[in-house]
Amino acid sequence: MESSEITIVKSEDESKKDLLNRQDFIDKMLNITEIISKNKKNICYALNGRWGIGKSFVLDMFEKEIENIQSEETNIDKYFLFHYNCWQYDYYEEPIISIVSSM
Repeated sequence: MESSEITIVKSEDESKKDLLNRQDFIDKMLNITEIISKNKKNICYALNGRWGIGKSFVLDMFEKEIENIQSEETNIDKYFLFHYNCWQYDYYEEPIISIVSSM
């Protein structure tokens, strides 16, 4: 007998579609980053919001945009991007230890 179950497999690109049109926000972050960089200043982004609202999605998209800007093809290396996932290092009693060791 044949199984009537259908298996849907999403590719990585399909699961990362910007369905809520966050690209405008990411473009604003990139513009701010570029202005700050031209003025030889530093910037740190922290996103705050409820669970499931898409903070990690936005940061992942922003990180990919920065990686595209300073890829090996462009030969640009003007950003130091540090991504720290606090859930990955949740077992440390002191957060500073995991942050410094991640760097």
